[in-house]
Amino acid sequence: MSATQRRSIRWFLGLVIGALFVWLSLRKFPIGDAVSHALHLVGANLIGGDLHGLSPQAIAENPGLLPKDAWMVHLPLILPYLAILVVIHFIRVWRWDPLLRRIGHNVPFRVLNESGGISFMAVFLMPVRLGEFVRPALLKRQAGVRMSTSMALVILERIIDGLVVTAFLFILLWLLPEQNEVAYTRIYTGTVISLLVFGGGLITIVLAYLFQDAAHRLLQATLGRISTNLTRRVSGILERFYGGLACIPDVRTMVLFCGVTVLYWGINGLGYYAMLRAFHMDLGLAAGYAMMAAVVIGMMIPNPPGNVGTFWFFLLLPLSLYGDIATTQHIMLALFVWFVQMGQMTIFGLYFLGRAQLTLRDLDVDAEPEPPAPVTDRLVTTDA
Repeated sequence: MSATQRRSIRWFLGLVIGALFVWLSLRKFPIGDAVSHALHLVGANLIGGDLHGLSPQAIAENPGLLPKDAWMVHLPLILPYLAILVVIHFIRVWRWDPLLRRIGHNVPFRVLNESGGISFMAVFLMPVRLGEFVRPALLKRQAGVRMSTSMALVILERIIDGLVVTAFLFILLWLLPEQNEVAYTRIYTGTVISLLVFGGGLITIVLAYLFQDAAHRLLQATLGRISTNLTRRVSGILERFYGGLACIPDVRTMVLFCGVTVLYWGINGLGYYAMLRAFHMDLGLAAGYAMMAAVVIGMMIPNPPGNVGTFWFFLLLPLSLYGDIATTQHIMLALFVWFVQMGQMTIFGLYFLGRAQLTLRDLDVDAEPEPPAPVTDRLVTTDA
């Protein structure tokens, strides 16, 4: 299959998933009313939608008067969310530093910042999580880190992220209301599945690292009976993958990484809470963290381009525990959070692309594969 065919299939799959979740997200919302009426700026509040004859001033003074098919946002409270996005960008970039140092790569922060900023944009915008390959490709180009080594770190990072966010959600289940039994059951089920998936993933990669010799013997007993060349290539990939997992036995490194990860997601949840307050939804801090956790877990599925649809659907899911969410105010909250987050990542990503003198074509994930590593002394095979 050619690179063009692979790209076409990935984008088609992403668009299909996106279309499904756009329909799921918007089918109950009066989105037409949100964009077909005049906007009103009253003090620091931006008001839109069908006001049903009420004056914008009256709604600004008493948000409880806001009709179901109108919306209002307190603009200054978007600034804390933007500030939080910038702060967590640098935390997210830096937390790879101890992992890379542990496996023998002293990568300058400038390179970490550029590769991280570009990859965060790519992960958000590209379908079916193709953007995950961008940071390894850039680190290979700019710092000489093997792609398969970096991909091991990507997998480890995603698993730790998933476990931390799942832990947040398990705690939140004790704090969230249960007004909507169906939604609560969905969230609880998703949390359990998430724990099984990420917990199983962590156990798998730890066992793979601890029992490398057994994995190579299995490779020799199976693929090694068919082709020496193919076995050599697979063996090389495994060796470089194990290199990326060499940080696992270092307790200090892993404790530092996990601690920074908890800090990262802890600050991230505050941003969602700020956006709730910006939309005059005083639901408490737990609602903000529940939104964050639901978005993170939901986005682990193959995503559409720009996370269109999936982001809105999963962000609003926990808010259904607090009552009716089929309002313009709710969908505009989801759209604003999505737009601000995408805007921050895109601006940073494009800036770093320019600074690194790269183009979007350089982010092609279908680049030539790495040359195979030499056959190790623990793998001896013969052609059948």
